[in-house]
Amino acid sequence: MPTASASVPRALSIGVVDDDPQELAHLTALLDRYAQEHGHNFRITQFDDGAALLVDYAPIYDILILDIQMPGIDGMRAATAIRKVDSSVVLIFATKTAQYAVSGYAVQAQSYLLKPISSFALSTE
Repeated sequence: MPTASASVPRALSIGVVDDDPQELAHLTALLDRYAQEHGHNFRITQFDDGAALLVDYAPIYDILILDIQMPGIDGMRAATAIRKVDSSVVLIFATKTAQYAVSGYAVQAQSYLLKPISSFALSTE
């Protein structure tokens, strides 16, 4: 008799964009820990700037976490470009200052995480 296989949840695809390698590693580690503690499956892709995210962008991400202040194409400009081709991705901004919060309404940002990001702040989003 065939046995029922355990249902493996679909992996959430998360893009993390930050020009600071330490911030990028920190946020990725927080996401990995959250996934392990809560039984989730995340597929995390890292980008070191907005331009790298936009190269051949396809609407494959469930969530994008974008640093706002980056040289070149910053998180807000990247989000604006993404919204032209992807209206369903959840956008979350990570920043050291909340002064950009109003700008996030233009791209339907879900939330803001203030740096340094804590595991508690991440888990409440």
